[in-house]
Amino acid sequence: MSTKYWKLITIFFLLVSIGAVAFIGWQQRQPILQKLTTGKKINLDTSRGPNLSPASKTQLQQFADSKDWILGINVIKVDFKANTREATWLYFKEPAVDQAWADYRAKSLYAPLFGQSESNNQRLVNLINGQFQCIRTLDTQASISVPTINQYSLSTCLTPIPPGYGDFVGFFNIFLRRQPTGAEILELEKVAESISLDIYQRDIVKSTLKFGEAIK
Repeated sequence: MSTKYWKLITIFFLLVSIGAVAFIGWQQRQPILQKLTTGKKINLDTSRGPNLSPASKTQLQQFADSKDWILGINVIKVDFKANTREATWLYFKEPAVDQAWADYRAKSLYAPLFGQSESNNQRLVNLINGQFQCIRTLDTQASISVPTINQYSLSTCLTPIPPGYGDFVGFFNIFLRRQPTGAEILELEKVAESISLDIYQRDIVKSTLKFGEAIK
């Protein structure tokens, strides 16, 4: 074969290789950018938490108390290997809901993580991808595990820990007495993500950050 022919073959394979690298880079652009900009690992190891410190519990309680239409909050730890979710901390302003949770936890600490519900599975995927989301309380796992909550809560907002993509360790639910307005959802998201980052830094990576400001 001529030298010109081999050069054409070399150029062809070089272009194919560059195209393949570019395609893979485009597919993985979110984790790559997150890694470059924040240094976070893309990690699904949830064995580290979230196990809340007293400071984080106080911060979440103050957040719940900041609005009368916030019914309460619970923090969820997920276990991908066991396919379970567990409420590791909760705070509610209705004694009946507190008692219902206590009754449920006396029977079982765990609920399924992924199941037959495509919508529930998609919400979990959204959380893993760092998405804040608000849904009907009737559509949550809590609605099934603790039906009493349906009498007091119409809407629930879910916040991943940490906010944004990468190093997912769990999430917390903000149970609302009513459906929030669009502006209220944006406000909740801003404050919840700030608190989530504080929890992650304080209780997961053991760094010190200032408390996220509660909604005023």
